[in-house]
Amino acid sequence: MQSRRKELEDVQSDHCEHSVGAGRPALSSRATQREFAVIMSETASPPPAILASIGRPNLSSRLLDSRGQPWLLEAGDWRAVLRHLPSRRYPPTESLPHLEWLHRFLDRLAPAEVATPRPLRELGGASIAVADGALWELVSYVPGRALGYDPRVPLESAGGLLASFHLASRKVPTPEQRPCALPLEDCWPVSPGALVSEFQRDLADLDQASVDWCVLHADCTAANMLVSGEPPTTTGMIDFTLAQLGPPEADISFALWVTGRTAQPQRRLDFARVRAFVSGYHRVRPLTAWAARAIPMYLVGRGMQLLTRIERGGGNDEIQLERVRWLHAHRAQLQDVVGGVVQSAPTTAS
Repeated sequence: MQSRRKELEDVQSDHCEHSVGAGRPALSSRATQREFAVIMSETASPPPAILASIGRPNLSSRLLDSRGQPWLLEAGDWRAVLRHLPSRRYPPTESLPHLEWLHRFLDRLAPAEVATPRPLRELGGASIAVADGALWELVSYVPGRALGYDPRVPLESAGGLLASFHLASRKVPTPEQRPCALPLEDCWPVSPGALVSEFQRDLADLDQASVDWCVLHADCTAANMLVSGEPPTTTGMIDFTLAQLGPPEADISFALWVTGRTAQPQRRLDFARVRAFVSGYHRVRPLTAWAARAIPMYLVGRGMQLLTRIERGGGNDEIQLERVRWLHAHRAQLQDVVGGVVQSAPTTAS
């Protein structure tokens, strides 16, 4: 089953801070809306108007994960994922440009080595629709199960999968940042105190403009990397909601924020897991000495980003703050781990 279960820290989503233009017209006419009025709940079925717009006979739906509200749709051999974006988190007018940006990118992405979702234009001829005051998207189903912390899956394969995605992403020209993205330069949470100013100074000194940028997954954690086969290996990626432009090295750090732990509740990263993931990446897309500086810093930045989202929503999170402090205190050790991988010549997997 395709899972979109999210770690606690991944539930925080980017919010648009301003209104942008006019939204997409609602899927149905007023008469149709009256006919198919649906009161949504956390476990409700998709609106009948949405299902009817697909126009496939014998269409069935099954909830994959109540928190992300994706449904697996099936009709014969056809399978797709229909996802509801809650209006409280994603107001349609403000969030529509975000989703359109993402679908344009996924349309042009063609990674032979990585299975990724593709927008399906079957919601009345589009891959995005508005129904019951909320956004809906329809994408292809990517088979597999969540990587999680399966000890049978070598983390080298996960790192290699992310590198393959970046090689494909770099071939998709994307001149503009995703609307409503939260770049690290805009992350100034209050709770870390002086660590924020220190991080921002170091980020400015990193000279990010000196390296190539591409569209990042930006949430490529153990929940969003899929595995299949026996013995199991990573084969696909899902849930690109937080995708944004940035240096690929930042995406490595965003992945390690969760995948670098031995278990989800851990406050610290496991150096052996970090080494394995980065080694697998280095085999496919060789890293430079710049990455040894950047990856530990971007790990701290991931925490600053999460704390910023949490604080903007009026909350606080001591666990994330502990993780940021640990990462800041162990930047030198993490730099040694990554530097050791970078200094070695990339080797092909046996």
